Amino acid sequence: MKYSVALLAAASVVYAQQAEWQQCGGINWSGGTTCVSGTVCTKYNDYYSQCTPGTGTSAPAPSPSSGLPRLGGVNTAGYDFSVATDGSFNGTGVSPPPAQFTHFAKQGANLFRIPWQLMTPEVGGPINETWFSNFYDVTVQSALSSSPNTFVIVDLHNYARWNGQIIAQGGPTNDQFASVWTQLAQKYGSNERVIFGIMNEPHDVPDIATWVDSVQFVVNAVRNAGSKNFLLLPGSSWSSAQAFPTEAGPLLVKVTDPLGDTSKLIFDVHKYLDSDNSGTHPDCTTDNVDVLTTLVSFLKSNGNRQAILSETGGGNTASCETLVGNELSFVKNSFPTLVGFSAWSAGAFDTTYTLTLTPFANGTDEALWTSANLTASYNFASGPDDCEPLHSIGMYTTDPESTRLQSITQERDLDEFLNTATLAGVDFTAERRNVKIIAAAANSNQNPYLLSEEEERTTLRKQSENKQRLRVPRRPPWTKSMTTAQLDRQEKDAFLEWRRGLAELQDRDQFLLTPFERNIEVWRQLWRVLERSHLVVQIVDARNPLRFRCEDLEAYVQDVEGTEGEAGTGKGKRRSLLLINKADLLTARQRKLWADYFDERNVKYAFFSAANAAAIQEARREAAAAEAQRQGEATQAQENAKIRRDEDVSLQSERTGDADNAEESDDETPSDSDGRAEESTSDEEDDDGVFLPIEEGPEASDPRTRVLSVLELEDLFVRSAPDLSTFVDSSGEHPAKLVVGLVGYPNVGKSSTINALVGEKKVSVSSTPGKTKHFQTIHLSSTLVLCDCPGLVFPQFATTKADLVCDGVLPIDQMREYTAPTTLVVRRIPKEVLEAIYGLSIRIKSVEEGGEGKITGPDLLVAYAIARGFARSGQGNPDEARAARYILKDYVNAKLLFCHPPPSVPDDDFNEQTRQIALLRAVGKKRAPTTRVTKKADTFVAPAVQGDPASTANSSQKGDNLDREFFTNGSLSSRPYTQGARGQGQEFSRAKLYPHQNMVADDGTPLTGRRARIAAVLAAGGDVAPGKKHHKKMKRGKQRSGKGYDD
Repeated sequence: MKYSVALLAAASVVYAQQAEWQQCGGINWSGGTTCVSGTVCTKYNDYYSQCTPGTGTSAPAPSPSSGLPRLGGVNTAGYDFSVATDGSFNGTGVSPPPAQFTHFAKQGANLFRIPWQLMTPEVGGPINETWFSNFYDVTVQSALSSSPNTFVIVDLHNYARWNGQIIAQGGPTNDQFASVWTQLAQKYGSNERVIFGIMNEPHDVPDIATWVDSVQFVVNAVRNAGSKNFLLLPGSSWSSAQAFPTEAGPLLVKVTDPLGDTSKLIFDVHKYLDSDNSGTHPDCTTDNVDVLTTLVSFLKSNGNRQAILSETGGGNTASCETLVGNELSFVKNSFPTLVGFSAWSAGAFDTTYTLTLTPFANGTDEALWTSANLTASYNFASGPDDCEPLHSIGMYTTDPESTRLQSITQERDLDEFLNTATLAGVDFTAERRNVKIIAAAANSNQNPYLLSEEEERTTLRKQSENKQRLRVPRRPPWTKSMTTAQLDRQEKDAFLEWRRGLAELQDRDQFLLTPFERNIEVWRQLWRVLERSHLVVQIVDARNPLRFRCEDLEAYVQDVEGTEGEAGTGKGKRRSLLLINKADLLTARQRKLWADYFDERNVKYAFFSAANAAAIQEARREAAAAEAQRQGEATQAQENAKIRRDEDVSLQSERTGDADNAEESDDETPSDSDGRAEESTSDEEDDDGVFLPIEEGPEASDPRTRVLSVLELEDLFVRSAPDLSTFVDSSGEHPAKLVVGLVGYPNVGKSSTINALVGEKKVSVSSTPGKTKHFQTIHLSSTLVLCDCPGLVFPQFATTKADLVCDGVLPIDQMREYTAPTTLVVRRIPKEVLEAIYGLSIRIKSVEEGGEGKITGPDLLVAYAIARGFARSGQGNPDEARAARYILKDYVNAKLLFCHPPPSVPDDDFNEQTRQIALLRAVGKKRAPTTRVTKKADTFVAPAVQGDPASTANSSQKGDNLDREFFTNGSLSSRPYTQGARGQGQEFSRAKLYPHQNMVADDGTPLTGRRARIAAVLAAGGDVAPGKKHHKKMKRGKQRSGKGYDD
């Protein structure tokens, strides 16, 4: 069984001869190009050729050509009205309305076929320039301007005749026929969006071979005129698609192109859906799928040629709406063998014509165009599975697809194959294969998701030797003369090649790469930010600068050309700056070590803290609000005092002195209140201080280690930027504003930095990587603009994915494996620091118990889950997965602080001061319980008394508790007890035969005397009677009611 799916265009295995349905050619294909016997190498597009069943000699796949995109549109009749089917003229031609081209182009049509009437008043003479310039060329240019992706077919609508005489068979000569096309080639040869339709519907031709010679004559004449346009080769029998494989087709396939190949020679076929294929009946009787299937098979077996259905259609009836839709669906799936279609017809036809597609006066369309979904169901793009939405035809800036810019860093193998093949525009048939997966057994003491120390050293050395092979995808050179389709195809090709290079690193060289951004739309945002910016600021997290720094991005900045990135406008004009954010998490000594590292490598850097800047701004706003409130209260107090003075005037004179004293007391009251408010504010500020204390010493006084303020950072941007006079826009003027682009990984603080610079929240901030979806420009001042790029996960060498989880690159809430990240946390944060921060007593397994004698990830998770009451449903075991999410988020948010040192600096030495500060902050913090069992429960075991961590590092808490309980005389476990159901946990002395001798209370203490007998009766299911009357006599009477018994 075979499944039609899309696969990666490049293959890693080279075959001498390809089997049936295997790939045999295409751009960048390095495998075999010949097929086994019984199959032929069939070209589907520039990127993919496949061995399909067929006869003929297996030869290498044809060389890739430029090719046409999928085409679809309408015929715009009018100029052909003056030509009869016998080639005679009556002079009744009409110009089609130019507004129709815009109307259909907005709906997605990208092809207009424009028939034409008598252009040369004399056979073989010149074209009537007045008529051509004022009418026909105006119509062609209107169609071309409707969309940058529009193609126009210039159609010679003369049925291979001139006034009833067949060309070269009693009528005009081949030279006269070719003269017309030579003149048209001179007029439109420079525009490859114009396609030359050599002749419309030749019919009743006596000698088809002679007609084919005439077609060859025109092809040679057009090429001799210097034109490289696509040419449509007509057959016979009204260009019938049904007759083509048996009549003119075998002869037309022999027509050659002086350009060297036949990729620009397209066969022109027509097929209507009415009963006699005349296009004169409103009802449809067939969907033409059988005819088109035969045509496609003929084209593939004869050099993999192409054809276009330049005329098809039906009436605006229910039957045609269904059948035309089926036909176009087949044409779509047959691309590129069938290039496209052109429906008949709009233009000068009014709405009463049988096959009209002319829109109504109110702008609505005919039923066939809307109900058959001629545009919605037939997307015009380069492949059957690479269809762009209709609104994307042409240059556009609005993207209605909400998931188009969704960040993609991890893909399943199948998704990666499909997405890569979509970029390449390939479709293939793959065979089912037998796959055997072998999993290596993991060491019980080694986390299978982490590397051993020896493996990590080997991997890091190998990565250091190959780091220059990690590159940021470049936008290929472009010019403003390129169309949207050309630019899009070029960018996808370059991106696909970049993906192949990374795949080669992974597959052939066995490198492990971090999950990196795989969505080309997100990379396009980076390209546009770099092209807009004069200074590119790469923001990194101070806790691990090398993880978040992309060195190749700095090289790419130098490669971006000119003001807008257009090719040929000059490189090396932009500048780069490394901004180390969250620098408040580093001590002065740590910042000095990093400053030395970057100075040695001539990297321009700066330390900054967006959180501190935001906190300072918030404190200033609160202080301003408090001052405004204080002044308001003082003003209110003065007004109250004035009112009281006015009232005191009427009092007796002997009370004047008292009133004055009261006034003085009132005036002093606000001052006292203000002092208390200021004291309270000061206390609050002390509680919300910076994470690290204020430092003194040579490291703190070093200007290189200074954490810049907002104003200092703005000044640094201006000083680090290039001279704006070196940039010139399209109008020849120098830019008036400096554009600073902010790029970097997700969650490093780009948006927070912008908010700090602006002074208020302008950009949405989130802990989820990739919150910013589109690049955003923010005008900071009259001379400075900030440009925020979406967070990008650059490709980096990695040892494990757990590192990226700890660095906050991969979303914690979406992780599936949590043991490896938590193991990294306990490796980096000492046990005593974890216990101090969380108030935990973490139990570790000693070597005697099968452990390693040191803390592990599960140890921390179990202790944290028990302390917080996180339990799984069912048996109530600790919920380690939930605990891991809380702990890892604390690590990412710097509650558990670990800072990576520069190379050659030990981790413990670099973080020693930070750990001491964490222990000092947790002095006197209460410890959480190690169990959730209540104290009075039978299974409760009191926790061990916590002492010096160093003295108990090698001891087992479980063993200590067991020893203490065993040697305590009052404990139940310190005396022997009998086994079995009757043992009851009592001391063994002698056999106890009676039930009440074995009774114990709920707390396990023995019962004696009457209490034991009562417990025995209750245990046997009896009731204790209040008196001695036992009512032993059996009652034989019938119970009548609940009030007693009858006699």
